[in-house]
Amino acid sequence: MNGKHLFLTSAGLTDKMKEKFFDIIGKCPKDVKVLYIPTAGIETDGARESLAICFHELFLMGIQYEN
Repeated sequence: MNGKHLFLTSAGLTDKMKEKFFDIIGKCPKDVKVLYIPTAGIETDGARESLAICFHELFLMGIQYEN
């Protein structure tokens, strides 16, 4: 395998998924790259707030904002 992994979720990361995330990916948080593709419209305040919360949760997991 080429060392690249794809982790898809349609409901964010539950606490249990967060526990297993780095085991599945096989990298430390600072080396993880994230591509976040919102499928719902982000034109509402609620949707934009949800997006910000998702990015903050990734940051709390140790994934750097620039990744």
